[in-house]
Amino acid sequence: GDSLFQLKDYPASVAVFQEAVEMFSHFSQSYGESVATLYYKLGLACSKMNAYEEAFASFRQCIRVFSEDLGPDHLRVGDVMYDVGKLVYSHGEHGSAEKSMECFKEVMRIYSLNKHQNHVRAADVSVQMATIHTDLGEYDEARDALKKALKIYEGGIGEKTSLVGKGLTLQQIGRIHYAKNEFDQALTSFKDALQIFQDTLGEKDMNVSLALSNIGIVHARKSEHEKAVEMCTKALKIRKLHFDDDQDIADSLFNIANILDDWGRKDEALILFEKALKLYKSLPGDLEISQAN
Repeated sequence: GDSLFQLKDYPASVAVFQEAVEMFSHFSQSYGESVATLYYKLGLACSKMNAYEEAFASFRQCIRVFSEDLGPDHLRVGDVMYDVGKLVYSHGEHGSAEKSMECFKEVMRIYSLNKHQNHVRAADVSVQMATIHTDLGEYDEARDALKKALKIYEGGIGEKTSLVGKGLTLQQIGRIHYAKNEFDQALTSFKDALQIFQDTLGEKDMNVSLALSNIGIVHARKSEHEKAVEMCTKALKIRKLHFDDDQDIADSLFNIANILDDWGRKDEALILFEKALKLYKSLPGDLEISQAN
């Protein structure tokens, strides 16, 4: 199941994980933590397939088993709640911001109870909370959360996880500047994040792709179309190294097409719009809005 997940054959990995859960259910001896871990992996695989209901059901089972075996305030419960919060927000249903924020607050409560409030994972939670605040236009709250995260990450300077976390925090700071039309400041934050990701993770990492894409989008807003297309195309090439055909690639094609359209290169834009539409139609999940756009 793990190997299939790494190969991105998510349907096959789900089938194997489900079979493993079924096998454990026949044993008289309790294998609670192992079963909970399988449910967790099931949740991750289902979420990759945009099978949100199945993912939520698996995560709920995971939390139930961990809570029964380890206690409801155990760190493992908090870790799963963190992934639930991310999944709730990415699903984008009405009220998802409030529900995911409740998840993240519960995670922070559990971490604080276990004296993990200054741990790197607590900083990750702060970044997620800042993302929600930014999307809701609550920029002061977002900045406060990012300051907490940055302080924790900088306390672990030299550690790869802390460096990556700092890069992700700078990305969020860039998003705040972008939302406030502070494009030069946004570019500075995104470029600093890009440098950290390239130095820490290598040129082909997905975080590098995201930073390049953000830089390209800022250039587009500044009507610097050539630079925007260059950055977004580099981002797309990296994404294609990781995925065959997925929503991220379709989104990238759509973004580049929009830039070309705004630049006046209508024929090139039309080709990419058609490619994006074809890809959206081929993907599983609820993507009607993307198709309509």
